[in-house]
Parts: sequence; C-alpha cells; structure tokens
Amino acid sequence: MAGCALCMVSGDIRSNFGIIVQALADRTGVSYADVSFAVAVGQLMYGVTQPVFGIVAMKKSNGFVLAMGTLMMAAGLLLTTLARSAVVLVVTVGLLFFTGTGAVCFGIIMGAISPVLGERRASAASGILNASSGIGGSLLSPLMQALQASLGIGKLLVILSVPVLVLLPICLWVTRVSAAPVEGKREQIDVLGRLKQALADPDYRRLMIGFGTCGFHMCIIQTHIFSQIVSYGIAERTASLAYTVFGLTTMAGSVLCGFLFGITFGGHQIGGFISSWLGGVFIAQSGNYQAIWMFDIALCAIASAASYGIHRDVKRLSRAPER
Repeated sequence: MAGCALCMVSGDIRSNFGIIVQALADRTGVSYADVSFAVAVGQLMYGVTQPVFGIVAMKKSNGFVLAMGTLMMAAGLLLTTLARSAVVLVVTVGLLFFTGTGAVCFGIIMGAISPVLGERRASAASGILNASSGIGGSLLSPLMQALQASLGIGKLLVILSVPVLVLLPICLWVTRVSAAPVEGKREQIDVLGRLKQALADPDYRRLMIGFGTCGFHMCIIQTHIFSQIVSYGIAERTASLAYTVFGLTTMAGSVLCGFLFGITFGGHQIGGFISSWLGGVFIAQSGNYQAIWMFDIALCAIASAASYGIHRDVKRLSRAPER
C-alpha cells in the first residue's frame, strides 16, 4: 500500500500536468509556448535523472533518494505559486518538480520494497504498482479540474503539495529494511561501456526510435490534449475525462506489453521533451493543433518501420544454426 501511494502521487500529478498548463500561463502572464517549454524541460529531466538517482540509491539508499524526491516535488509545487516569469517556471516546474518525480519513480520504489517483500512477491507487486498509478491518475484528473475551477490554480498547487509531503514519512517507513547495509561486494557497472555497446547495435537504435516516438506521442497527450479539447468549446470537466481514459488505457497497455527502464527511458523522455515544447510553439504560431499531430503521425510511421526491422532481425536470428 505504501509503495502504491508513492507511485500514485508522484506519477499521477506528473501525468495530469496538462490540465494546469493554460491556467499557469494565465496566472503568470507567460505565454503558452513558454509554459510548454518548462514542462518539456521537466519531461526530459524526469527521464535522464532516473539512472542518476539509481546510482545515488546504490551509494546512499533508496530511502534517501525517495525523501529527496518528495521534498523537490513539494518545493516545486509551492514555489510555482510565486512564479511570474518563464525562467522561474523552468526552475520550479522543470527542474524541481519533475526532477523530484524522477527520484520517486517506479525503479527506486521497487528497489525500496523488494527487500521487504522478497523475490516472489516483488514480481506480483510490480504489476500492482503500475496498475495503481493508472487507476490513481484516472481519479485525479477530474479532481484536479474541479479544484482548479472552484479554487484557482494557486490553491490547487498548495493542495497538491499536501499528499506529496505526506509521502515523506511513508518513504522513510517503507525503506526501513532496504536502508540496511548490504553485505558483500557490489558489482561495478561500466555505464558508458554498456551504452556504447548498446548504441552500436542496430536493433537498439531502432528500439530507441520507437521508444522516442512513444514519448513524443504520450507527452502531446499529457501536455496539450486538455487545452486542445477545451479550445473546441467542450467543457473543462468533460475534457478532464480524457486523462481518465488515458490513465486506464496506459495501465492496460503497460500490463500487456511490459516496461523498459534506465538509459533507454531517457530516449523516451527526449521524445517527450520535443513534443511538449514544439506543441506549445506550433500552437502559439498557428493557433491550432494540426501541425503537432501531423508531426506525430509521421514519427509513428517511421517508428513502425523501425520496429518492423527489429522483428525481422529476431526471426533471422532464431533461424541461425547453433555453433
């Protein structure tokens, strides 16, 4: 339950952030494109910092990383209420809040609870954690929209910081076992060597194309779909339900298809950075969402072709004679 709470609060506020993008632009006087850039920086930081936090967790502890992440998330939300410029939004949203979610991520949470659960139960718990995030996100989206409509974006950010701060004692409690020193010698991992080896593999490069396109597509939805639906004259309450559906279908897709983490996930979030930022730029310049979706369709076609190449190589290798 504690692990699910960590996953839900961290992941669900991040994935529903698009609900407040336009409201942040109105409150701060910053353009929609500039708010989108702050969110884009955040999407990038969420991906690239996860391997870094993994290394920190190995040297310190999972509890240390989780506690640091919750404090960064809360600070980002609270300080955003004071933001009145694009630079400050990049710091509070992009660098503080989203980097904090990179610390309170699935991999670190699993690293914290696995010693408590044991190997057999940890496997089942991983699926429950992912399911909880999708379910929580589907419930949070209409709640965020209702609070924003009735109280305003400033009070909503303060309210969102409360469950984040509640995570602090939870993450310290859930890591009480994993915080104990591990006997024996730790394996030294050559991160750069493994990355060079992976990039030299054409299948890995094709995978990165597909994974980057996935991030591009998902972050259009997370950042811009709420504002797009509202721009058609549809009520905000109805528009927020798009995130409910998104959360449930993402959960289903994750359970069916599995997950990729670590450095590869950085490629996913590079795509997310590009779509969050370019979406804001295209919308500000053209006044509509057509260009970013056409760009997304083209990338999906390229990723589909790249993924087919991986499938073809796997079949070829399976037919290769043993030596």
